Amino acid sequence: ISYEQKKDCIQLKCIDRIENKEVILSSKYVVNASGPWMDEISKDIFSSNEKITAPSKGSHIILSKKRFPIESSLLFSTMADDNRWLYTVPWEHNTVIIGATDTDYNNAIDEVKVDISDDTYILNAINHIVPDLNISKDDIICSFVGIRPLLKDKSVSSKDRSREYKVWWLNENILNVYGGKLTSFHSMARKSIILLNEKLGANEITKKIISKNKINPNIYDFPKEFISNIKERYNDESDRVFTICKEDRKGLNKLHNDFEIYIAEIIYFIRHQSCYCIDDVLGRRLSLSYVLPKFTEKEKIVDKTAEIFKKELEWNDEKHLQEKAVYLKLLKEKNLYL
Repeated sequence: ISYEQKKDCIQLKCIDRIENKEVILSSKYVVNASGPWMDEISKDIFSSNEKITAPSKGSHIILSKKRFPIESSLLFSTMADDNRWLYTVPWEHNTVIIGATDTDYNNAIDEVKVDISDDTYILNAINHIVPDLNISKDDIICSFVGIRPLLKDKSVSSKDRSREYKVWWLNENILNVYGGKLTSFHSMARKSIILLNEKLGANEITKKIISKNKINPNIYDFPKEFISNIKERYNDESDRVFTICKEDRKGLNKLHNDFEIYIAEIIYFIRHQSCYCIDDVLGRRLSLSYVLPKFTEKEKIVDKTAEIFKKELEWNDEKHLQEKAVYLKLLKEKNLYL
């Protein structure tokens, strides 16, 4: 909420929304990677009036693979005379993700939502290429929307605007990082580190090797399928999941028989991945939030997850009920036709 340049450092005054308290952060340099909020942050905190953002809205829908049976990705024209292309990709939990729309977005970033018109646009495109499937709004499990942090260019429309990124010094101590896509995040991060190292006088990117006391899962009586699944998903971090199961074998149980997700994974995300609410785990880590809106036993999954949070984060009864209600409301908002 405020920024102050001290003699040897920058001080940022922030609000911790989880614990609802004010926090002072001090650092020699600050990386401003605030995405579509870049102009707002730069103006309100760093007093910069340079306009560099041109947000674009992209909507997607989720279908069951039973209704849209594909095993590979497809790229197809929208047939809407707008020179746009959509894609379909087989996704997690026996689903297919289809997207994305691409429209300029000038409203509040915090309030972006899927519109029925977005769903209709995608459905019309699908039914042009596979009319025999007769996909309708009743087949949509979930819709979701995101904002692309595109660089401003008045000469072209949103769909033609560059997806490249930009990394630059706002002043001597603040490094701005903006634009790009998921496919370029590694390059963005590397370039940012190189620029910071140049400021620090380092000759090469700092490498930090963390040594761990490796745990051999074979010394535990865990099912082979469980060990294989966890090692494939978590790689070096799998030891932490195995440790949770060593403490309590209930961690070997599945969250629900319809999903290959274990109780130990939920605990791992809470303890080691800074998860503080149910959607942090079910949405941002496990992608279950995208398939649960029409799942008949979703409340059982939410109840079980909330109980784990209650124990791990020591929620009282009021907090426990409140967080469940918030998450169930969020699930309902993910499908416009429920």
